[in-house]
Amino acid sequence: MAADPSFLDLHVLRDIIAGSPEANGTTSFLALFKAYDSVLKSRNIDPAKDRVYFKLLLKLARVKGSTWLDKFQNLLNVALSQSRHS
Repeated sequence: MAADPSFLDLHVLRDIIAGSPEANGTTSFLALFKAYDSVLKSRNIDPAKDRVYFKLLLKLARVKGSTWLDKFQNLLNVALSQSRHS
């Protein structure tokens, strides 16, 4: 995986977050993991062979924010800020 996620990777990550029933109210990793499994299967990606999205979820778990959506937005803000300074 490249150091920075691709545009498509970010779309999949956004879909995972949106698919989590608790996306706007908690940071339960179990709820996010269930959405991850569902989204990958809907895109014909075998979660057992995934080498991209699970790593992004782990990275997202370390980002500050009170919800997964907050964390995702903060991750995007950091990425945008870094791209403007490089």
